[in-house]
Amino acid sequence: MNQVAQFILEGSKDGKPSKGRYKEAQLKFNISRATVFRLWAAAKKQQKNGDVIHLVSGKTTRLHRKYIELDLTLLVNMECTKRGSIRRLAQGLGASKTTVGRWVKTGKIRAHTSAIKPDLTATNKLLRLRFSLQSLELDRILNVIKFKDMHNTVHIDEKWFYITKGTHRYYLAPGEPEPYRSRKSKKFIGKIMFICAVTRPLIAENGEVLFDGKIEIFPFIEKVPAKRNSRNRNAGTLETKPIESITKEVYKAWLINEDCPDSRLSSVRFRSPARMAQL
Repeated sequence: MNQVAQFILEGSKDGKPSKGRYKEAQLKFNISRATVFRLWAAAKKQQKNGDVIHLVSGKTTRLHRKYIELDLTLLVNMECTKRGSIRRLAQGLGASKTTVGRWVKTGKIRAHTSAIKPDLTATNKLLRLRFSLQSLELDRILNVIKFKDMHNTVHIDEKWFYITKGTHRYYLAPGEPEPYRSRKSKKFIGKIMFICAVTRPLIAENGEVLFDGKIEIFPFIEKVPAKRNSRNRNAGTLETKPIESITKEVYKAWLINEDCPDSRLSSVRFRSPARMAQL
């Protein structure tokens, strides 16, 4: 700014700039014509007051807060249990949540989702290896080793279900009596386990489904004679009750017993070597 005023003053005579001096100042300093007039007016005012020409910018500079640098040593030495959320991580690093979020977004901090890995023993690993080797066969036509088609392998899995829910919604007609449900305890509702057996579906070359692979779902139940008379049945009447304690002996006996509901499960090949180790 002072250079602009000094340039115009050098080309002035008796305080009046020469013709074209404003244009020359505009081109030399690459500023607008209005800026040239404003600076020269401020310089003349100071000169009129007898002051030394010294122009100062009235533009205020905005002070930005200094960014906090990430201390990687502090981050690495922090326990993983204290790094489960942005809030806890910000507390440990002594920074705001916004700053920590910016570090994550820019890649200075890497987000990772941890999943539990199977804790396999040497026996488990050996069983898995044996299961994988048993799934291979030799194709004598092509003379190559390939995986078996598994058409004769039955996959099983089980699932526990509560016999009833604590609360259940029904839609009734006007005036219809509400259903009455009762249990000895709302907190300890009995459960029943179902086992599902499926295999690989068989599909013909024309796309026709010969077998969908769904064998059946079987409940773990037993027939127990009633011990005493009641208003619902007489003593000795067979009642269907769920088997509440499913041990590996019960599981194995249910699969290989001759009284199994489906003889197709008498020679089940498990899909999981870990299940084989349990049995």
